[in-house]
This record gives sequence, structure tokens and C-alpha cells, in this order.
Amino acid sequence: MLSLRKALAIALVSAAAAFAPETASAQGVPQTLMHQGRLFDSTGGPLSGRQTVTYRIYDAATGGMVLWTETNSVTLDEGFFSVQLGATTPFPSTVFNGSSRYLAVQVGSDPEMTPREVITSVPYALVAGNAVGDITPRSISVGGTMVIDSMGRWVGPAIATMGSGSSGNSESRCVAGTRIEGVCVTYSDNTNPGTDWNTAATTCSGLNSDLCSATQYMRLRYAHEGVGADMFYNDVVGRRNVWSKHFSDNDGNRLGFVLGAPAVDDPTISNTFGFACCAGAAPADDVSRSTLIPAMGSTGAGVRITFINNREETTSLAAARVCASLHSDLCSKSQYVTLNDAGRFSGDIRRLTNEVSDNDNARFAAVVGARTADNPAWNNAWAYACCINQRPADFSCPAPGSIVNGVCVMATRTVEDATFFDAARACARIGADICSNSQMQSIRNAGRFPGIRAWTNNGADNDNNRVGGLLSSQADDPNPATDRYGYACCL
Repeated sequence: MLSLRKALAIALVSAAAAFAPETASAQGVPQTLMHQGRLFDSTGGPLSGRQTVTYRIYDAATGGMVLWTETNSVTLDEGFFSVQLGATTPFPSTVFNGSSRYLAVQVGSDPEMTPREVITSVPYALVAGNAVGDITPRSISVGGTMVIDSMGRWVGPAIATMGSGSSGNSESRCVAGTRIEGVCVTYSDNTNPGTDWNTAATTCSGLNSDLCSATQYMRLRYAHEGVGADMFYNDVVGRRNVWSKHFSDNDGNRLGFVLGAPAVDDPTISNTFGFACCAGAAPADDVSRSTLIPAMGSTGAGVRITFINNREETTSLAAARVCASLHSDLCSKSQYVTLNDAGRFSGDIRRLTNEVSDNDNARFAAVVGARTADNPAWNNAWAYACCINQRPADFSCPAPGSIVNGVCVMATRTVEDATFFDAARACARIGADICSNSQMQSIRNAGRFPGIRAWTNNGADNDNNRVGGLLSSQADDPNPATDRYGYACCL
């Protein structure tokens, strides 16, 4: 009989403060909860394989009434697991009515684990003050003054008619493109046999966009409905390879389900893959609601975040969902330099980046945490932060920047004298980030950086001389503290 020593704190993401009715789900509030944790046996060893896990929601911390139950077959990887609750047995509309609710977990035939975990509202509760679906109040008052009475009649002051220039609600719109699973996509190409690296990179830059990151592809590709349900199907093998902004390296097939299955380790620029372009700007009101983390040496510029979690409790799939819901993405390695400088993460805690925190030979341990693995798995438990793009919504390139082959380049350093930390801080001080591999490719195509080795925002790894945006003379696994390259800052 299985007994459990402990489980990680429950992470319930994509939950609303009060579970929305079906009419609200059309506005984008998910009707499921993500539960993550780690299971151990009675000796303290992590479990592997498959286990049957039964979940129940009660109306009390002990005893009480069962309001909902669901049983799932869960695959464990070194004890780690992630389950989407409500996908099999939908939550009744009466479960989340504003009262406290408690989640109980039972593994196999063991008794329920204690204590039950209180279900608290997280990421989606951040927008609970903004009703985006139907609401059912008795009346509505603002500042103590009734504006809609119990009969549904407007009794407040007269309202001026809004002009046709209203920009609309950013919860459902993109600056450009179409919002898909929270990600703003300006273009996608799934044609056979696919597109080479250079064409994919320059196509996106020409659309004021960049190739999507691995974590953005998690939203676009990871479909619970099964093979063929994501954007990049392939009727021969099921899942087509795609280019990402970090050149789609797939060390150890750790990201095969995101970049393609089977995806290519160390691709060449002549490989032909599918691709999607993700918008290079966010709606201005989304940016204004973000929090500025000032760069070292600056008070008015730095990295803008929409969410931060300093606890190792979230898988990459769940973190990608949280960030996309806030119209942002996981931060890059170079953006984490500023967050680390500001003390936003403690000790050696593992930090998730938008290329999924590869830490070859521990070269970036000071950036992503000393315990971050080489080629980490998607279901490792991470701390993370969501970063939002700071390029103006009209796609202008603010001074002192200029458009270079479609890329907003805010500054360049064409002397090989900067460490990765130097480059990250210099770019953050002007509200930008080190350019991605695909942005650097477009810049190099314009004749910039001839023969100059340069950093990219994922650390410019150059496995087996894969040179997407890099030079073949750049080192594999460069040291961010001692190797010195040039750099460009991009918006």
C-alpha cells in the first residue's frame, strides 16, 4: 500500500476568484485548474510511473460536503506531476461561489492526504476586478451612488457617447495579428516542406514581430485534444518541426513536444521547418499595468513584468499559460539579470526562461539558479517571471533607436568587450533586451556586425557551430561572466 511522505504546495493556476459561468468562458477565462506537485514514497524517494489520483473539492477544511470529484491517471517523472482539473469532469457552476473551498488529494487506495489545501485565486484573479463576461448582481453602485437599479435601469448620470476612435478592450485584442491561446500571432506557415531559418527570421521581422519562443509554442502546440489539434500538424508524422527565436535547439529531445517530434538537435540554417511570428508589441494599457523593475544604474528604465513567482512550484506548461493570459511571455535569460540584481529571486532557486532554461555545463547558474539542470524537463518545478514587450504599440522605434531590417534596434556595441551581464544591464537601462537569435539574423543580413561575435538573449550558445544569428567562431557554452562579445539591444 502506497504511503506518501509529502507533496509540494498545490499550485492552482488559471483559476478565477469566483468561477465564471459559461458565458464568461467565451471571453477567455479558463474553466479548469492546474494542479502540480511531487509525490514521495514512505522512505522519502520520489515516485515514478503511473498512479491513479482522485481529487475532491470540499466546502470545509475538515469534514464538510463533497462538491466535486474527479479521478485521473497521472504519469510521474521523478515524482513531479501536473494535472488539469476539470477537463474530465467539469466544475458545476455552484462550486466557486465566493466561499472558501478546499482541495483533497487521494493517491490509489491510500487515505486522502491531510491537510486539505485551500483553493486561492491566482493569475486570473488579477483581472477579477474587470468583468469580461455576464454578471448577475441585484444592482450596481459606484462610490456609494446607485447607477443601475434592481430592474436593470440606468439611474446614474448621463453618459457622453463614445467616439468611433475607441481602441477597445485589450483583454481580447492584439496590437497586430490574432490572439491564439493568449499568444498574439501575426503569421504562421505550416506548408510542406517548410522554410529555412533565414527566411523565417526575416519574414517575422518584416511584420514587426519575432519568431515565437519555445514557451509561446507551448500555448500554440500543446493541445490536449490529441495529434492534429495544434497549429503545426503533419499528416505524415503528426507534429511538424518549427523554428523558434532561439534557433530551435532540442538538446536531448527535451522539447520535442514543443519544437517538433522528432525535433532536431543542433539544426542547421538550411533545415526547413514551419514557424509562427509573435507580435513585437503589446497594447499600451497592458504595458501600463505592468510593474517596472529598474535596471542597475537606472530609475526610469528596466524590465517590465506582469507576474512573478519566487517559489519552485510551476511546470513550464503552466507558467507559459499564466504569462500568455497576461499578454506577456516568460522572461529571457538577459531579463533575469535585472530581476536578480533587484533581489526578486532568492538563492539558487530554479528560474524558468522563455527558451526553457538550458544551463549547459552550469554556465548560466548565476542567472537561472545553481540547481537548474542541463536540458531540463518540461515538468520540472520552477519559479518564474512574465515579461511584457516594451515596444510602442504603433511600432515606432523610440530614440535613440532605429529600424534595421524590420527590427527596432535601440543600441549596438560592435566591440567585443562586454560580458553577458554587461550587455543585459546596458540594454535594460534603455528599456530594451539583448536581441534574440532571429533578430540578430535580420540585423546581420543588413550588414551590421560583420565578423563581430555578439551575445543573444538566451546566452548565445553555439552547439556544433549552429550559427542562427551567431558566428561559427563563437564558443559553445560561453561563460557569461568572462567571455566578451558585442551586442545589440532590441525592442
